[in-house]
Amino acid sequence: MESITSKNIWYTSISIIIPSILTYIFWFLAAKLGGAEPVGVASSISSLVIIISTIAGLDMSLGMKRAMGLAISARDIPEFKEILVSTVIFMTLIVTGSSVLILIPEFKILESIGIGQQYSWITVAMIYAQSFQYIFMEAIIAALLSKKLVLPFILGSLARFPIILIFYIMFNSLTTGIVISFSSLLFITSLFFGVDLIKFIGRHARKPKGNFYFYVKGTLRAGLSSWIPHVLNVAGYWLGIIAVFSSEGASDGGKFYISVGIFAVTLFIVTAVTKVIHALIPRIRSEKEQVRFLIYYTGIAFLFTMPFAAPLLFFSSDFLGLMGKEFISAGASLSIFILSLPFVIVSEMIYYFAYGKGDHRSVLYLGLIGNVPRIVLYFVLSHYFGINGAAMSFFIGSVLQLFASFKYAQQHQIRFDLRKYLALTLIPIALGLLVWMANINFVLSTVIVIITSFVLYIRFLLVTTNEVHDIIYAVLPHNLAEKMYPHFAKIVTKIASQKNSMNGSGKTSS
Repeated sequence: MESITSKNIWYTSISIIIPSILTYIFWFLAAKLGGAEPVGVASSISSLVIIISTIAGLDMSLGMKRAMGLAISARDIPEFKEILVSTVIFMTLIVTGSSVLILIPEFKILESIGIGQQYSWITVAMIYAQSFQYIFMEAIIAALLSKKLVLPFILGSLARFPIILIFYIMFNSLTTGIVISFSSLLFITSLFFGVDLIKFIGRHARKPKGNFYFYVKGTLRAGLSSWIPHVLNVAGYWLGIIAVFSSEGASDGGKFYISVGIFAVTLFIVTAVTKVIHALIPRIRSEKEQVRFLIYYTGIAFLFTMPFAAPLLFFSSDFLGLMGKEFISAGASLSIFILSLPFVIVSEMIYYFAYGKGDHRSVLYLGLIGNVPRIVLYFVLSHYFGINGAAMSFFIGSVLQLFASFKYAQQHQIRFDLRKYLALTLIPIALGLLVWMANINFVLSTVIVIITSFVLYIRFLLVTTNEVHDIIYAVLPHNLAEKMYPHFAKIVTKIASQKNSMNGSGKTSS
């Protein structure tokens, strides 16, 4: 099972990181063509779509996932199909009702946050696409078909570039072009995911165990139990952009969105792990085994997150400066986000672990503790401190949720290896500080931090040959992994043995 889990985490990671990199390049192009203001408009619409889709969706995309995971575990594909079809039909009805409210000019939903009514139709279309993408993506992950996510995400990300250039060259309408081209990913991935699921379930037909009401009731009951914390979780991430956009204007909204976007990229492993693990937890009957999975993959999340994120703590302005000089001022906000990263890793792992166990009361508690302070402080601190205040709001919420997560872990006898996580965090940060003080170019510094971090991880026995085995076999095809693993294992053993030999010589000399 661990091999299948690792494969699905890896494919889910790839489906997140490659589009995230392409998205960064897309925003780089958009910022170069039009500056921060059109980026602010497009990012505010995107954030609003995510929040509305989450509210309207009643968390059914996650509510169905637990039942789908059990159906796949029992190899009951027809049951999987009935759950999916019922959810799609019900979601269509709910989203349609929500979209009507946006299209009625008298309600002025878009204008209330500074977005023109001319974007109402594309906003509605994005809400539909976002909602179906949620459902289809979670269904694919629950079916352990995460490999199917990669190509659509890459194609959708690449399609943005010709679309934005067409609008810029032919129509001279950059803001509209950015909105449409950015949203094209949603439409393309939804279409591909839908086709893949039709192929997967199309061969399986049987008389349903229950009627439409039976399946919707079950999914809705599971979804509603975590709906409020999920809405809070999404609002805790994305409402800050709207708060900055409303209070500080489109330009600052665009700058803040880029900081949030880069921070989201650093979470690609964490996001992939949580998406797979919380569907896997219900299938594991032993609570001891569930905890073992949580601890193991939390370590993996730290291992592959901190070396890549640490350079952003010290060189945030340099990275943002690639977008244009006006984005340099957002450097402090990005650094604040990166400081919250270790807290977020633990909190996210605990949050989705509790969700996977069906412990909805704890999910609600964790969501309230972390996100209510964020949401309230977004509108307070951003008013006084701008984008840095919004980032501080997120940081404060992350610290509070970490304490709540530790309390949950203590209650459920989950003993994290905190010293290991601390070492995995401090090593790349210390290296980042050294290269920053040495005034080394930020690109070269990033390479130095990443490579040296992994060498030191091995040297201090923070990475074992067993973990290298799991990683290699998760990343590479089986035949290639069999050829490559002995070489990697030899390198790891050699570096680790130097540590052991030094310890041994030290003891002898004393």
